Amino acid sequence: MKTSMIAAAAATALVFAASGVAHAQVVNDFDSAGDTAGWTTDRYAPSTFQSGVAYGGRTGTLEEATSVADGANNRPGAYVSSFYNTQGMAFDFAADVTEMSIELYGDPAYANALDDQRIAGFWGVSYDATDSISAYPIIELTKIGSDLTFRGWDSNGAGSWLNLGLPSGFALGAWNRLDIMLDTGTDTFNYSVNGQLLGSVGAGGSLGIRSTILQVHNNTDGIVDTAHWDNLSTGAVPEPGTWALMILGFGGVGALVRRRRAAAFA
Repeated sequence: MKTSMIAAAAATALVFAASGVAHAQVVNDFDSAGDTAGWTTDRYAPSTFQSGVAYGGRTGTLEEATSVADGANNRPGAYVSSFYNTQGMAFDFAADVTEMSIELYGDPAYANALDDQRIAGFWGVSYDATDSISAYPIIELTKIGSDLTFRGWDSNGAGSWLNLGLPSGFALGAWNRLDIMLDTGTDTFNYSVNGQLLGSVGAGGSLGIRSTILQVHNNTDGIVDTAHWDNLSTGAVPEPGTWALMILGFGGVGALVRRRRAAAFA
């Protein structure tokens, strides 16, 4: 039994190493009403930002929404530009991370969203060796024309959106995991949905992601746009050498257990 458990652990380590998945740590499960403490407004506050909301078959999720009153026609004069159509809340991590993920509920209503309408964005703010902002890694669910799709932000140059498509594993009426991973070895951000890599962009010398922003979107006249989030997680991806040492360690312990079992039955 012990040997099989060790073998399974080693196999798991190999899978993680191959996929680049970090040791994830749940930062916020949004189960309770007070789980929005510490979040601050980014650009313009959404009309709703409430944790502990039962939705999508779960008892506690984060509900984020806009309203008609948030539209440019109803906002104060200093906030009428399209810049403030992006409405969200930000959270600073305790330490820089190289991976962050969150679950987004695929509301069936998204299929009927307005053409060319941005729906829900998972943003990061990363920093370089000079402690300056180096990139904004973003994966966002949107409508391009009438097609529901994901896109990622490429901070290089003037910045542009990369169309990532809609992965086969994405499902409306279900929870879907969005993941942004910084690979410092190749200086890239990798964008994934439900474990499927959709695309990569340059990281601009980023060494870590320091904060996240959850965004919903409005338009000039004001719309009701709602997103439900759950289980914000972060992690640090071990370097290849660390993985090798871990796997060798599993193998060494496994060999020791096998020797002890052989001795016991001799």
